[in-house]
Amino acid sequence: MHKLFLISAKMPEDFCFYEQVFREAGFQCVFSRDEDELLLCDAALLYGDEDTVGDEECQRLIGFCRRRSIPLLVIHDDSRFPVEEGVYSAFHTTMPEFRTILYPPKEKEPELSPVQKKILNTFMILFILVPVLLFAYRICMGADGTVLPEEKSAERETVLLDTYGNAAAQIYTISSFGDTIYRGSGYAVSDDGYILSCAHIVDHPSVRYRVVYHLQLLPAELIAVDADRDLALLKVAAATVPLRMSEKEPATGENIWLIGWPEDQPKTILSGTYDGTEVQSGRQSFRLIHLPMYQGVSGSCVINEKGEVVGTAAAMDSNDHTLGLIISYKDCSAFLKEHIFVRPGQ
Repeated sequence: MHKLFLISAKMPEDFCFYEQVFREAGFQCVFSRDEDELLLCDAALLYGDEDTVGDEECQRLIGFCRRRSIPLLVIHDDSRFPVEEGVYSAFHTTMPEFRTILYPPKEKEPELSPVQKKILNTFMILFILVPVLLFAYRICMGADGTVLPEEKSAERETVLLDTYGNAAAQIYTISSFGDTIYRGSGYAVSDDGYILSCAHIVDHPSVRYRVVYHLQLLPAELIAVDADRDLALLKVAAATVPLRMSEKEPATGENIWLIGWPEDQPKTILSGTYDGTEVQSGRQSFRLIHLPMYQGVSGSCVINEKGEVVGTAAAMDSNDHTLGLIISYKDCSAFLKEHIFVRPGQ
């Protein structure tokens, strides 16, 4: 695992959020004042606050990075450290761009000699010929040679996660002591920072909310809560990639997918099927799906094959943990119309 060295006057209270984001991307964060430890790291994370600016040890480590050409990625607040050669802002640098900075593409390999080309061509012919012969053998033996269902399913899940996963977000409810009270999921429903989640995620005695969206840890404003529908709307100051609500209910047995963070794992896509049976819990109404729920996925988007939202994940069935409960797309659409798409006076 690649290492990132944290430069900060003290361990920040919100660093656990950054640490999780980088851990999901394959990085291990190290907090130390040792230059030898810094040399073993791929880059340094510079926590941009007033304490770090005025700390002599931090300034010494920053100077060490510049002398040794160790990249510095500024997190939390980039206004105190201007972007210059070797200094990058996490608010303007995507994870793929950051990886390219750390691990530049290799230079073009020299052209192969005629003998090397012949050898390579031979291997390529064998590489193509062997699967063809195996396929022909399966046909002769009576096999149909089709792709196995689980292989198709895995490929489809990868495509859906890559295509629609950019809308997913993690929601954190933070107490006045800086502790995480609750962690859940959510997803963007507009291009200007509106995030839809569940009411039970934010319905806690807290003073602030945080949203992890892509590489950014963003403060969030709670816009609206509807306890009867178990829906909540938050707003972050960032451009977001929204999902579109479905306009019809899925058929019973239709394939559906959930994108979220189950049990503190990296962003994951889970597959299941739609049941549609209505389940009442007090004043709340849910729809039943055949898809197991885990802690942390409340508020996740549940989509169809077109990437349209058919519901918002709410809870697992109390009688059967292989079943899940979702808030229907109709309730989600009605809630959003009340608070985003229909303005006062319209």
